[in-house]
Amino acid sequence: MENFEYSHGTMRINLYIKRRQNVFHLSFSKRVWVALVSICIFSFLFALINYVPKSEQLENVYYFKFSELFMFSIIYASPVYLLGGIPVSYLADWLLKKKEYKRPYLIGIFIYSISGFLLMIIDLFLISGAENLDHIINIFFFSILGIPAAIIFFLITLLFTYIGSKWNNSKNT
Repeated sequence: MENFEYSHGTMRINLYIKRRQNVFHLSFSKRVWVALVSICIFSFLFALINYVPKSEQLENVYYFKFSELFMFSIIYASPVYLLGGIPVSYLADWLLKKKEYKRPYLIGIFIYSISGFLLMIIDLFLISGAENLDHIINIFFFSILGIPAAIIFFLITLLFTYIGSKWNNSKNT
């Protein structure tokens, strides 16, 4: 606020720079909450996409219920989000803060997408190993699931940052 007396435009620029510096800053506990919300959203969307309605199910073929798909997804997504996603988000946010970008949100989506893809490759290699070429191809295709998972994490991070800034602004006024 000290630059307010010089010119109105200077204050706007300083507020913009300050806002850009805080966009990708969340504490560890908030990142855990971001991960938990992201797990629920990702699992819900995964179950919704893979669920086969009763009207389309064949006889004598087992289909997972929506709740089963949701729970399986939570079981598999939780370690990836909590043990891999949180540390990788620190790295991605550090990369975003390191340089001034014209469009930090698009760069953020790109960095998080690449990070999610690579994290899923590492996770799938650790879980199953790669014995032959067919298995490596399957790992690549399943790793694509890391991209929407990481984008969900990024968007929830932005939502938590936005809500936090609104909360802090309302407490200060």
